[in-house]
Amino acid sequence: MMNEFRCPEIDFREDNEGFFIPGDCYSPKLEKLQLSSPNSCLPKEQLDELVEKIEEANQLLLDLDQDEDDATEQSPDRFDRIFHRLQDQLVNINVERVYRVVKRRNRNPIQLKRRSHISGVVSIVGRDFVLLENKNRKFIVPYDRIIHITRTNNSHEKVHYTLDLDAKLRRALTFHFGEVVSRSPALILHFFTVELKFFLANFEIKNVRIISNDLKLSGKIIDTNENFLELYTGKRKTISIKYSDIDFIYFE
Repeated sequence: MMNEFRCPEIDFREDNEGFFIPGDCYSPKLEKLQLSSPNSCLPKEQLDELVEKIEEANQLLLDLDQDEDDATEQSPDRFDRIFHRLQDQLVNINVERVYRVVKRRNRNPIQLKRRSHISGVVSIVGRDFVLLENKNRKFIVPYDRIIHITRTNNSHEKVHYTLDLDAKLRRALTFHFGEVVSRSPALILHFFTVELKFFLANFEIKNVRIISNDLKLSGKIIDTNENFLELYTGKRKTISIKYSDIDFIYFE
């Protein structure tokens, strides 16, 4: 019969400090291979891809949860980042606009504001605007009018603008990218993020309705420049509208 292992008796005295174990008081241990357990059952490539998607989703949630009253975060870069992540997805956005200006004698006018709700699929993400599409209309909304964005999980048909790149065009892009793309507004839109004034100048939109301050204007955009667009409203009448005054544009 094997003798039972016991630590030797120790004489504890008042001057002993802390805790100690005599050198001959160790239970024998068996040597065994030390292996760390895997942190996932997925292959490394799939795990890396999953982690990347989780990080992107977390960042999107942080962006969407940003306080709408925090003016420092209501920047074009923030909206550009959000809408690129929401490409081809159904979203709801709130737009703040002035619907009436009350003039006062010898005092600054009062702007009465209201919020408009717009829903649609993120189709085109510009540098300073987003284009949403639903079954009935298309909406162009400048970033500086957006105060809140929510994502909708309902299923929908994708209506995002796509470009058919055939073999000859692919070859031309490979060897003469700058020359080919600069000749085509559609290719510029496909490869680059453009400003609203460029989009309106190069993509013909027949009849539009523009919500600007307390006005609702209908007509056709006939010209654009650095700061204004010209809207033909009929009967040989045109109106100049500042881009900064546009709350949103919609058309069919």
